[in-house]
Amino acid sequence: MDLLVFDAKRNKNPSETPVCFHKEDLHEMLGNQKIVAYFNGGLVQIFDEQASRILFENAGIGQWLDDDRKESREVSSTCFCQEDGDEASHKMAEKAAENWSEQSPVYNILVLSPMETVLLSIDWQILNVKNMQKVLTDNEIWLKMKDYDDKPEEFEKCYAVFRFLKLNGWIVSSGLTFGCHFLIYCHGAQFYHSSAGVLITNEIDPQRLLTLTRILSHNKKALIVANTSEDVQSFEDVRKVEVKIVTMKTYFLERDVALMSNKQNEIYELTNHT
Repeated sequence: MDLLVFDAKRNKNPSETPVCFHKEDLHEMLGNQKIVAYFNGGLVQIFDEQASRILFENAGIGQWLDDDRKESREVSSTCFCQEDGDEASHKMAEKAAENWSEQSPVYNILVLSPMETVLLSIDWQILNVKNMQKVLTDNEIWLKMKDYDDKPEEFEKCYAVFRFLKLNGWIVSSGLTFGCHFLIYCHGAQFYHSSAGVLITNEIDPQRLLTLTRILSHNKKALIVANTSEDVQSFEDVRKVEVKIVTMKTYFLERDVALMSNKQNEIYELTNHT
């Protein structure tokens, strides 16, 4: 992946936050305790805020669930105050408003993607997933995460590539905004812009290849085309298959002639990795 660029964000210092790339490091930061997540309405949610922050900030895993109540949680004390009340009644009204707000507390909830759930539960064995009060088995987790993934027909192969990227030290997120499967980050999205978009396919139309490389290159990203050596039908197959990748990037050279077409003098480089 020699063609990749590491574009750091301004005023961000990755050395301030240790990044966990491996299962052992993450497990140690979590106190060697398993996390509990809850499968509810198609979402896998973690309510333990301390564990959630470790996963998000140190391992680049999960997304915070937006809660509109954070912006309007405070309840006006005027709802509980008498019109001609004295100072004591105003204080009682403020206390009543505070108690009312606490009836519906706001939590920082971390939501895991289907592939992150499989990685932490089945692969790394540091997460228990509960549906109601029942702890799901590995097979139940695999089938449910496949069903709830955006592309269930590609889930097995995509997870094999996702796992390969994670084991090679990348922070991985959705690449939907750039028309590919994943985006990969050095140290995480809070410190760096993504280095590449990852497309998983056996073959690619030349027009789509040109479109993706140009779009990604204009955003300082490379295109990685990934595939597996064999079909992946189960989690057991994930550990056996070989993931192969090709890195591509378009360079736009400086021109002395302003009217020269941008389509000229483009150089395509391909680097094979296994």
